[in-house]
Amino acid sequence: MVKDLIQYIPHRPPMIWVDSVIKADRNEKGIHGICAVKLDKDALYFDEKGHMRASAAIEFVGQGYGYVRAQYQVKNNIDNTPDNTYLTGVRHAEVDFSEVRPGANQYLMVHIQLMRSLHPIYFVRGEIFDQSGEKHYGVVDLQIYVD
Repeated sequence: MVKDLIQYIPHRPPMIWVDSVIKADRNEKGIHGICAVKLDKDALYFDEKGHMRASAAIEFVGQGYGYVRAQYQVKNNIDNTPDNTYLTGVRHAEVDFSEVRPGANQYLMVHIQLMRSLHPIYFVRGEIFDQSGEKHYGVVDLQIYVD
């Protein structure tokens, strides 16, 4: 659960939208993993008509990277909490949430991959799927400053 990682992320409720980290690991490119977002009809990422805001994808990926990175560090006993973290750019975003609706026990799965690191700038890709992994809702590439 992300509540155990809250100290690593600047957000506080109700702006924490990622509910759990499913996987946090490292490959040749860097830290990667999967986060889950439980679809809550009262969450700020849904508008008054029950439609998911496309801009939510940016936040899902940004928070997803933060939580995956924090989980990886906790799991590997790495004491390296950043002093500052800023979203410095949205390099690409292509999202279609037109079919997403809140429902009991429905989740979005956010697949996170660090694509490149030019410390202190990190280039992160996030892909968003339904909980089965069959429906792809979009991809977002972010540029994040971590110090």
